[in-house]
Amino acid sequence: MSLEDFRAESREWLEENCPESMRTPMPGDETPNPGRRANFKNPDTKVWLDRMAEKGWTVPQWPKEYGGGGLSIDENRVLNEEMRRIKARTPLFGGMGTSMIGPALLEFGTEEQKKEHLPRICSGEIWWCQGYSEPNSGSDLASLQTKAVVDGDEYIVNGQKIWTSGADHADWIFCLVRTDPDAPKHDGITFVLFDMDQPGVEVKPIKLISGLSPFCETFFTDARAQRKNVIGEVNRGWTVAKRLLQYERTSIGGGMGGAGGGGYGSSGYDATNSHSRTQLGNDGGICGNGTRYAMFAWAQVDGFSRMGKYAANGNYNGPFVYCGFRPAMIFMTSRNNGGSWALYDTTRDVENETDHYLHFNETQGDGSHSSLKMDILSNGFKVRATHQHLNNDGDVYHYVAFAESHIKYANAR
Repeated sequence: MSLEDFRAESREWLEENCPESMRTPMPGDETPNPGRRANFKNPDTKVWLDRMAEKGWTVPQWPKEYGGGGLSIDENRVLNEEMRRIKARTPLFGGMGTSMIGPALLEFGTEEQKKEHLPRICSGEIWWCQGYSEPNSGSDLASLQTKAVVDGDEYIVNGQKIWTSGADHADWIFCLVRTDPDAPKHDGITFVLFDMDQPGVEVKPIKLISGLSPFCETFFTDARAQRKNVIGEVNRGWTVAKRLLQYERTSIGGGMGGAGGGGYGSSGYDATNSHSRTQLGNDGGICGNGTRYAMFAWAQVDGFSRMGKYAANGNYNGPFVYCGFRPAMIFMTSRNNGGSWALYDTTRDVENETDHYLHFNETQGDGSHSSLKMDILSNGFKVRATHQHLNNDGDVYHYVAFAESHIKYANAR
């Protein structure tokens, strides 16, 4: 089928199947929580989800045999354009299902695992949460102590996870457990999936000062996980864990689904009606005749991006900057000293202290330095540096931070 024919066909289908109320921006109180405990305030939300899931367009580029649409990159682009044309809402707020565990399953899962779990992600039948951080294993995640012991065809899981976003609504968890306590810490970890609805799992929401509870403590007391749900190799779960975090990063731009998943805007946001214009003057520093420039234009979106400034103190115990989410990327520059923008991210540095930076307009821009460190935290970042690029005493620094997942941390205020 040509792209022109696909456009005509998808346009006709969307016009016939997208309810009128799904062609408006989504109010915050209508954001659905899919899964076994689904709550759809607007009944049309469920109608729209079911129709799109049946079509395979909740995750358009996933293979058809696993519940996706099997679309090519170009077809997915056309579908996105047609969705935006009618201002259609995202049919599935799949969160960690479409953006994290789904892509990891496509890469590491067995055929049996893919057929069991992926269709239920595409349909919104199962809602997922992430079991990574522990009370004493946050920055040093590989030191985790939640253990899993073999018992026939199952593992018996005991331990605690913390900051498990949405665990109080989740049906299943993808979890890092220690299966070999005698191995080096990165080598004795296994990546396993199991059902949250069982007697051995207890979830306690962590209430923030705002009264919201996007995060939870999760306790496992002889919880059961089937051995067939180990993803990848036993004791090699760290490889899967790191790869999953890379897939999470790809979801930041709105392309929920990683691994060619494809997706739509987050909540019916209509970028086409949000034009703005910046007029540059004739200052040679920004508009020199015949000179080429790279320009960044960012918008602050609650729960996804944050911009601001901080005052430096020149100490290793530098300023803490609150973002309301865990950043995946942070851009910053000094207002006083000028110079290039520096990028810090959690892809090159999974663990704190992060010391890898990237300068955009320097020949040798990628590097690391012992005096250019920061901690990337669950609700912001803390400067751990004395260098003029980050924390020169008395200087002011501008920053732009982008969240790991705009759904996962949308309520972190």
